[in-house]
Amino acid sequence: MSQFVNNVEETLFRFLIGEIPLEEFETWVYSSKELESYLNSDAYLELISFNFQKKGAGYEVKSLLYKHIDVGKYETWRIKKLLGQLLNEERDLVELLEIFYVLYCGGYRFLERIGYQHVMVDNIPRLTERSLWNTLAFEKAREALGRYITCLKPEALKVLEAIDKGQIKITGEFEYQIDPEIAVELEKRM
Repeated sequence: MSQFVNNVEETLFRFLIGEIPLEEFETWVYSSKELESYLNSDAYLELISFNFQKKGAGYEVKSLLYKHIDVGKYETWRIKKLLGQLLNEERDLVELLEIFYVLYCGGYRFLERIGYQHVMVDNIPRLTERSLWNTLAFEKAREALGRYITCLKPEALKVLEAIDKGQIKITGEFEYQIDPEIAVELEKRM
C-alpha cells in the first residue's frame, strides 16, 4: 500500500484493522522469518509465547502489538487505506463514513468534511442490513449515496495528497502536524 510500510508492518497493520483473522495471524507469527528482526527480542518472545487460544486473545494480542509498532505510521497507513476504499468504492459508504466520523471526533480535524457526512447518511441502512429490509425500500434508501460519494471523492483526494506530500504528518493516535496552508483549507468549519 505504501512504500514506507514493509511486509511485516503491512501484515501487523492488516491484523490490527481486522483484515487478517486471529488463526491466520498466529500461523504467520510462527512462520515469519522477518518478524523477529522487526520487533525487539522481548516483544518477539512475548508474541511467540502468547496463548492465541484463550478467550479474548484477539484483543490482547492487538494491545500487545500496539505497544511495539510505530503508531504514527500505523495511523497514516490506516487513514490512507480508508481514503483509498472510499475513492475506489471498495467498502460500504455508510460504514466508511461512520469510521471517518469517529476519526474526526477523536481528533483528526482534517477529516471533518468527510466524517461529518455520517450525520447525513445516518438513516441510510448499511449493506449488511439488506436482509432486514424490503428490497425496494432498501434500494430507495441507498439511492442518495451516489450523490454523497461524488461530493466526497475530491475531498478524500485532497486529504490523501496532503498526506503524501507531507503536509499532514500523523505522529501518533489522533496526533498530527499540519501545514498552516492546508489546515485552513481542511480544518475550517463547514
